[in-house]
Amino acid sequence: MKDAQQAIEDAERRELLRRMLGFAHHHHTRLAERTAELGLTPAQAKALYFVATSPTTGRLAKRLHCDASNLTGIVDRLEALGFIERYTDSVDRRVKRLAITETGRHVRLQVERAMFDVPELDVLSAEQQTQLSGLMELVWQEGDPLAD
Repeated sequence: MKDAQQAIEDAERRELLRRMLGFAHHHHTRLAERTAELGLTPAQAKALYFVATSPTTGRLAKRLHCDASNLTGIVDRLEALGFIERYTDSVDRRVKRLAITETGRHVRLQVERAMFDVPELDVLSAEQQTQLSGLMELVWQEGDPLAD
């Protein structure tokens, strides 16, 4: 009897994970489409979103969970588009600072709108959304990956 109950619980857990991953994949795909309309890859959009709170290439790389050398191409592209400016730190010449431009702020706002446009959540009441948020907080206590 215990094995049958465990099998049911395992199946329910797999189904829950399948739905969570499916939702995340769908949202990521839609976000990639929306950022492509802005002329950005998802990595470039994410970098633009975080550059305001991660003003050096080192901090931005850490925020994006990538090596600083991998960030160079992303920063090059954002700079070429006029969305950010890169300059050398006045105290430590090894540090490269990043600043978002006025144009970059405008595009960042569009990226943010795309990131947080989740019409699938509209089927939930405000109370249900709060409950879901609380449940996700219990499951995922690593902090908010999108916090500024």
